[in-house]
Amino acid sequence: QRYPKYPRVNALKRLQEEILRPELSITTDTAVYPGDTLSLNVTHANLNGFTVHYYKVNLPATSPVLQKPIDDDFYKRYTQRIHSKHIDLARPSDYFQKDTVYKLTTPEEGIYAVQIVPDANSSQKVSQLLTVTRLKLLSRSLAKKEFEAIVVDARSGQPVNDATIHM
Repeated sequence: QRYPKYPRVNALKRLQEEILRPELSITTDTAVYPGDTLSLNVTHANLNGFTVHYYKVNLPATSPVLQKPIDDDFYKRYTQRIHSKHIDLARPSDYFQKDTVYKLTTPEEGIYAVQIVPDANSSQKVSQLLTVTRLKLLSRSLAKKEFEAIVVDARSGQPVNDATIHM
């Protein structure tokens, strides 16, 4: 308020907004073994926390709907919320980004939509599908555009009998 006509005041305001802007970036696996923990690799700045929502997806794994982006209609039609957890973040005093890893327990086997909602702005929701499964597909290329595939237990590596692969 002291220097409202100073020519660079708007540049200073933009710089202040940029420095104070809340930031949240999370990376995680898209498939985990039942009973394992899900690691959230979190990079954040100027944010007090975020909420993780687990939604059970009521679609078969082969559904083409799972190939489309997750929107509000997807949540209304195909999911049911089963768990939510709020995570508090330690705000760095120097305004720089901070990296942290949070561990969450995974639900039972199935397909889930994981939604991350930052405290600062709930319109910036991020969603990702999470598959909780014991199975892993191993494949290798053969001659003449052919390939061989086998389904195994992701932990033991033992083949799974009578597994069906849809292509």
